Amino acid sequence: MTETTAAYNFIGILDRLQRMDWHRKTDLMSIEDTLYAELNAAPDNLIGLIAMLRCRIMQGNVIKARALVHKIWSIGGEIPPVIEYTYLNSLLDLGMLDMAMALLRPRLANIASVGLFAPAAAKFAVMTGNFNIIERLAANPETSYFDGLSDFIGVYKQLQYTEHFKNMQKIIFETAKNKMASFEYNVYFDRGITDLEAVVYIAGSTAECQELWQEIEKKINGYFVSGNIRRLNNYCLRIRNISEHPPVF
Repeated sequence: MTETTAAYNFIGILDRLQRMDWHRKTDLMSIEDTLYAELNAAPDNLIGLIAMLRCRIMQGNVIKARALVHKIWSIGGEIPPVIEYTYLNSLLDLGMLDMAMALLRPRLANIASVGLFAPAAAKFAVMTGNFNIIERLAANPETSYFDGLSDFIGVYKQLQYTEHFKNMQKIIFETAKNKMASFEYNVYFDRGITDLEAVVYIAGSTAECQELWQEIEKKINGYFVSGNIRRLNNYCLRIRNISEHPPVF
C-alpha cells in the first residue's frame, strides 16, 4: 500500500468518525481494529495516527489517547490544516493545554487569518479563561460569531472577576485532567443574561460523573468562600459520560 493510498483510506476513516454518534461502541471498536490493520502497513502515517487518536478519545480511552498524542508529536511533519485542526482539538479534549497553545500560537499571531482554527482558539480561551483571545475573535469580522462569548466575559470584566474565572477554569481542568476525554461549551442567551455552560466528558458511570462534579464544585465554592467573594450564577459545569457526546459535524 502506497503512502498516498494509506492517507486516502485514513481520511475516509477519520471523516466517518467525525460524523458518528459517540455511543456506538461496537462500531468504534470495529473502526479501531481496521485502523490497527492499516497502521501495520503504515505505522508512522500521521493521518492514520490522528484517526486512531480520535477513535480512542471517542471511546474514553484517555491513557492510550494521551500516549498516542506524544507519539504523534514526536514524529512531527506536515499535515493538511483540517487534519492539524483535528489533532489540536484532540489536545484540547484531553486537557493538554500547553501543547495546544504551541500549535495555536502561530495561528493567533494574526487573528484575521485564523480561519478554520477559530473554534479551537475559542475553546482554548474558554478552558484557560483567556479573555483576550475571545475579544480578538469577536472583533474580527470573519469570526464575529463569538460575540456571545464576548457578552459573557463582559460581565466578568465589568465586575473585575477576570482572575476569578481563570482560577475556576484552573480548578476544573487540574481536577479533571486525568479523566477528561472531551470538552465542549454552550452559550445561552434566553435567560436574561448571557450564560455559559461547560461540559466535561469522561468514561465513567453516572455516579462517577456526579462524584467528579461534586469534587470540582466543592473546590470552586471553597475558593470563593475563602476569599469572601460572591460566586456569579451565569456559569455552570456539567460532567457527562463520553457516550453522550454529540457528533462533531
